[in-house]
Amino acid sequence: MPIQQVSLYQLLERMLNEGLPFVASCMEKQLKRPIIIADAIGRIHYPDEPGTVTSLDDSFLQIPSGLKEDEYSYDETNQILYYYIGQQRAGAYIVLKNLLPSMLPQALSVCNSEIKLAIKYYFSNLDKMRESQTAFKKELAEYLLFKSNANIRDIIKLSHKELDLNKPYLVTITEADQAGSEIDWEFICSHTSQHLKRISLEIIPIPWTNCMLAIFPASFKKDTLEIDPEWSRQIYINSFKFKDIIGNISDQTISIGIGRIYPLSDLHKSYFEARIAITLARLLGKTSFVQNFDELGIFSLFFSENIDVLKNYCQKNLEKLIDQDKKTDSELVFTLRQFMDHGFNRKLTADSLFVHINTVHYRIAKIEQILELDLSQTENRLNLFAAVKTYDCLRMNGFLD
Repeated sequence: MPIQQVSLYQLLERMLNEGLPFVASCMEKQLKRPIIIADAIGRIHYPDEPGTVTSLDDSFLQIPSGLKEDEYSYDETNQILYYYIGQQRAGAYIVLKNLLPSMLPQALSVCNSEIKLAIKYYFSNLDKMRESQTAFKKELAEYLLFKSNANIRDIIKLSHKELDLNKPYLVTITEADQAGSEIDWEFICSHTSQHLKRISLEIIPIPWTNCMLAIFPASFKKDTLEIDPEWSRQIYINSFKFKDIIGNISDQTISIGIGRIYPLSDLHKSYFEARIAITLARLLGKTSFVQNFDELGIFSLFFSENIDVLKNYCQKNLEKLIDQDKKTDSELVFTLRQFMDHGFNRKLTADSLFVHINTVHYRIAKIEQILELDLSQTENRLNLFAAVKTYDCLRMNGFLD
């Protein structure tokens, strides 16, 4: 239906019923060419064509900066028109490719018609919904990270039916391996959400300080109503793909930790496990990895215990060394850590510490004396290795003073 024959009321009413494609199709009929509609950060909202996870950048446009409302930019070289409407986060771009200069006046007249108001209305409502979603995600993230006093039922009310108390979930954490990296995690969340939606994998992505939290609602097998193992496998496989894609976008190496599946009321446990998975993998020298908590071997059993049990275990095995270091600044715990990380090789440990090997001999003897054990015995080595890695993991995640 030509735009001239559609009143603003009709445009708005049919847009509410049929969505953005109706408004866009009206414009395409008038211009006799396809259009693209993108939001303020360049994410394409129309057309919403199926895509694959490897074509992540296809969901976004490189858009000109500095345009104000009702301003346009015309790229003569590539014959592309960018027309900007709305303001800030509620803004949107109408984009026409392969537009000859002679067609520019007609295109601008269409952009200035009632259709502009309909698109502006659509993105304004979208921005209001986004603000509501931001509040919901902030509450949910704080519930996971800080075990806030918020009631999960109150958070569900904010979720616009994204959360279901009767459904299990798992949490993943995506981080850059480099400390202090300046990645736009909100932008990464938009990428991730868009493409996982296209492969029918539900996700609630949350941008947070130096990371992206992702909450995945479980998918069930239709015949048995059991959790579909293919669902968790898809998360694992796509984590490898997204790790590499996000790394290429940000020019950083990226790692992902994956927790186990829990009912919504225990979701903080999945977050804790994802955090332990990513921390422990790094302590074991890994970078650019995808680490399932379930695949941490003996540490999966360790960190399934109550935190107080783990603290007592570390205290029992390391407290004397820690106290000695505090009294004399002797770096015994640090030396023990290096000794383990270098395969209990004294020469490699000395090289890593930049000290004479006799210094390492002395410190190892001192450690054995204080702990009253023999570090040449495999049993003692294994026990202390587990204690040190558990201690470091707890300390790095704020569970120790």
